Parts: sequence; C-alpha cells; structure tokens
Amino acid sequence: MTTSTQSLRPSSAAELATNAENYKTSFVGVQLAMVALMHPAGFMERVMDEITPELSTSPLTVVRADGSTASSENINYWLQQARKDNGRGLGLGGDVLPFTAMFIVTRLADDLDQLGLRDSSSPVLEFLRHLRNAAAHGNRWHFVGQEPKFSAKLRSIELDSSMHGTTALYSGTVGPGDFFDLLDDVRDELLKRP
Repeated sequence: MTTSTQSLRPSSAAELATNAENYKTSFVGVQLAMVALMHPAGFMERVMDEITPELSTSPLTVVRADGSTASSENINYWLQQARKDNGRGLGLGGDVLPFTAMFIVTRLADDLDQLGLRDSSSPVLEFLRHLRNAAAHGNRWHFVGQEPKFSAKLRSIELDSSMHGTTALYSGTVGPGDFFDLLDDVRDELLKRP
C-alpha cells in the first residue's frame, strides 16, 4: 500500500506558519521520550509491563516497502537496545536528539520551496535554508563558493563561510532554545505573507 504525503503538505504560508509552531511540540515530545528510553532503570520496560504485559514481549514487526519483514524482535528487545546506548553518542544519545531538529528543518524548508516562498532577502529564511543544508551534510555547516551569498541570520547568530565544517545543531551553533527561536521567527515571517 502506498500513501501519499502530498495531502499532509501545507497549501499556504499561513498553514506552513502553523506547522512551524506545531513542530515545537514534536521536538519537545521526542526529547522527553529519549529520557524515558535511555533511563538506566528500564523505565519504559516497567511501564510497558505494567500497562500491557503481553505487549512488551510481542514482536514489533518492521516491514519493508515490498511487504517483507526486516525485523520482528520484541518490544523489550528494542527498549533494551535503546538503553544500552545511554548517551554514548550513537543513535539515541547523540544522533537522535539533533536528528529531530534536522528532520523538522528539512521538512519546513522543503515545504517553503514547494509553496514558492523561498526568499533570499529574508535573513531567517536563508538561515533555515543553510540549516537544512547542514542537516544534509551530517549536521555540519556546508558552504561552497561564495556561500552564504545573502544574509543568513537568526537573531544574534549570523552565518559566515568560516563556519564551514563546524557542527550546526546542539553542541554547535544552534542550541535547542535557538531552534525554538528559529521556528518562531520562521512562523512570524510566514504570517507576513499572503
């Protein structure tokens, strides 16, 4: 079965502005879920056992696009795997936290392009464009040639070519609070548009 994401795409600047605001909830939800997943006492396993004991030992089937099974480990197995990482920088502790923000900027910038709303005269929209590019380059700023060609600024953070190769999100230029500022500023910029 194929599902189209086209129906989930915003059809106006106002809808995209609402999405920018709502992405903050998704971002915080994933961050909070990571705490529960990585808790050394197996918090999530205990909760699963308490709520539905049979569910925690049920297989969690991961299906490929062609319908074949890629994995069918039980839920407790995956919860234990998540806890093993425990912030060492692999998967949950390192990549997943900025990954949520990277996915959001990728989606937001793509929706902006799809609606024809990219605007190089807007410093915050240029910042978003470069942050999406950083997401595509392993969470590192990537400037080639004369980039950034136009002012790319998020409040007091201004991008320049000397940042090439440095970390963009979390331990880099843009912290979680700055990410919220970006979503707010993109929302406000979009609400000015028809």
